Amino acid sequence: MEEPDGGRQVARYKGRIGTNLGLGDRLYGTNPKQKNTYVLHHNKLEPLPDGLAMMIPTNVQAILKSNLVSWFGKARMGLDFLQPGKAVNGDESLGTFVSRRLGREAYENLIEPLMSGIYAGDGDLLSLASTFPYLRDLELKYGSLACGALQLRKQSNGKAVQGSRSAFLTPTTGLAEIVEALIKYLESSNVDLRLNTSVTFIHSPAPDAHALSSGEGWSLTLNTDTLQADAIILATPAYVSGKLLASLDLGLASDLQSIPYASTATVSLAYRANDLSRPLDGYGYVIPRREDAAPWPAPGPRPSSRTVLRKAMP
Repeated sequence: MEEPDGGRQVARYKGRIGTNLGLGDRLYGTNPKQKNTYVLHHNKLEPLPDGLAMMIPTNVQAILKSNLVSWFGKARMGLDFLQPGKAVNGDESLGTFVSRRLGREAYENLIEPLMSGIYAGDGDLLSLASTFPYLRDLELKYGSLACGALQLRKQSNGKAVQGSRSAFLTPTTGLAEIVEALIKYLESSNVDLRLNTSVTFIHSPAPDAHALSSGEGWSLTLNTDTLQADAIILATPAYVSGKLLASLDLGLASDLQSIPYASTATVSLAYRANDLSRPLDGYGYVIPRREDAAPWPAPGPRPSSRTVLRKAMP
């Protein structure tokens, strides 16, 4: 989920949903005692440097000590303090923007692996306006990403800065708790739930050119019967929405169906804690696209006597 102002606040949304559904005290995040994150670099795990605020490096000393970026790359990152903000006509990709501000090496070794862990996509194809629009705002307002992030951190007075909070929250027994609590809430509110029911066609009485904005209501053909509605919210994958809207707006349907999707799977492996040869001092690592390697598991939630490793696989 993405917040309207573009901040990466998945945790805030899950927390808000969980609280509204009575699950607030059952949500927890990553282990605060295991704060390290690693990046695979030349077949070696290197710690992610401290001071990443809103995915922007702000700790100069930590960057200088990091092995993830060469000295040339570090010098290129420093140009962010000198380059004026650039007003771009229209949108640009996340990869293009970060490379323009911080250099390609910093993007590929620092930003891209974090970004791909969120969106599982190619940053050179992802829209900046749709993913991290606040980065453009920082450039235009402060002329420098690092200066903007430092200024916001100073203004926060020790509070969490937008985008700096962990995005990982889950209920005690898994995300199914949210679905089960939501169903219970909807049923108590007398909502008519049509489970195992598919929509095969959406019809509007208005002419095709004005169908999506007519306000004249809708007729939905279901696999069981028909349903009349004043308004419709499509919470389906883009390609499904495109198919349903094909009879109403071919241009919109084509755009929706052309959006690429990335498929991922999560595998959880549980071990007895005393079977591990060493304690785990982080909650995982990410792999840049340029590295030819498969991800190893990351520690997940566990009882004290067990260690759960969670692995995300493309």
